[in-house]
Amino acid sequence: MEFPSVAVVMLNWNTPGMTISAINSILQSDYPNLSIHLTDNGSSDKSYKIIEKEFGNRIHLYRTKENLGYAGGMSFCLEQGLRLNPYYFLIINNDTIIDKHSITALVETAKKNNDDCLVTGKVYFYDDKDILQTVGNEFDQVKMKEKRIGYNEKDIGQYDQESERK
Repeated sequence: MEFPSVAVVMLNWNTPGMTISAINSILQSDYPNLSIHLTDNGSSDKSYKIIEKEFGNRIHLYRTKENLGYAGGMSFCLEQGLRLNPYYFLIINNDTIIDKHSITALVETAKKNNDDCLVTGKVYFYDDKDILQTVGNEFDQVKMKEKRIGYNEKDIGQYDQESERK
């Protein structure tokens, strides 16, 4: 399968402008086989209508009557996306602006590792585009604690090579 299907899933809660920017960045992706699934997670504003008007049937838009929290809202969105039987899921937050090559690179990395992995890329702070938020996590089994790698570091290429996290 040259281009396995990717379901991109995200939540919105009272931030239609931010969500529209995130969706627009996904729509500019060079990856040819993706679908976008957005759950409006109980917004009290007019987010649902604004997003629906902006994208129409270019995305799969769902709505919950109440805010289910992040885990509940994302579970709901994943269940909806699962109906299309995607090969991969890409879970992103609605404040995410992705590079147009990101999804292609993530899929290529997963395929290279025989799909026996979770894949992430560099994540930058929204307001400071050269400062890393994370490049993945490592789990310290002694302290039973997760450590975010690259947090608050300036990106000078120190994480340009693929690496495994444990």
